[in-house]
Amino acid sequence: MRRGVERDPGCKGDDGLCDRLAVVGETRCAQHLGWPLCPGHGGRSCDRRTRDGGQCATCQEQEYYLRTADALPEPETEGGR
Repeated sequence: MRRGVERDPGCKGDDGLCDRLAVVGETRCAQHLGWPLCPGHGGRSCDRRTRDGGQCATCQEQEYYLRTADALPEPETEGGR
């Protein structure tokens, strides 16, 4: 503890039996707060929870790289492809 604040507080959900860490500034984990799951990217679901129901940072980054890769022209090979 530092200045009366726990560094890694556990979730108070399920009568304190939840094994997850609480969200920063909250007393419960994202699941016990009722946050929706990340919709994922490219039709793949994600197991993270987000406050607003949008994509998590990892899925946003992966979707960005997929869009960028699709936009790049294919390099020509020796066979003319």
